[in-house]
Amino acid sequence: MKYSLPVLLFFILSASKGLAQGRFYARTNLQLAIDAEGYWVGPQAGVGVGIKWPGGLGIVSEYYGFRDKVDIVEYGWFEKGYFRQKTLALMGSYSFGKSKDKGLYLMAGLAYQSRKSEFETPSGDCPYDRNFFTPAFEFGRRWPVAKNGYGISASIKFTGPISYDNEPHIAYFDLPESDTQYPSYVGGSSTLEILTQLSIGIVVDRVFPGKIGKKGR
Repeated sequence: MKYSLPVLLFFILSASKGLAQGRFYARTNLQLAIDAEGYWVGPQAGVGVGIKWPGGLGIVSEYYGFRDKVDIVEYGWFEKGYFRQKTLALMGSYSFGKSKDKGLYLMAGLAYQSRKSEFETPSGDCPYDRNFFTPAFEFGRRWPVAKNGYGISASIKFTGPISYDNEPHIAYFDLPESDTQYPSYVGGSSTLEILTQLSIGIVVDRVFPGKIGKKGR
């Protein structure tokens, strides 16, 4: 149900009379992603569908996600955990090139992100489970690679900002020259993430021939 609104909106727009002159396209991407703090880094894969209109405007709905894990033990210290983030985005697009199938492009819209992580050290355990809406952007350059509509793009994706309140909790701290952990109450605080995620990589797409609403159908 949480994904129904963007999907429903996409198909309503696709069926409307104003989009009859557009061309349908599909895309897939493979990128390297990094989280807001720069700690979690991992491969990101995604798929999307969209419509391109004459003049360079378009719309795209896309789903992508990335994950990472850590398991470090050295000199009496350890870090163990995982990070997973999934994104569903609905964005408008504009192509700056003269041919509109080649050159720079920009996408901007809204994303729904689901983030879950677990991070454990000798100082304590830090679980995270949060879902939120945030602005989404993509900037890149596309090159046609075949006459049948295929193209490849170098792109940068980023989402954010968001702000949220942290719940009060008990944290454990090690005192110098002591093997004992001492509990400490940590009050609630506010967090601002300028970027929730940044990713760089390639996008492969295909713009299908023919307009969506041809006369005579």
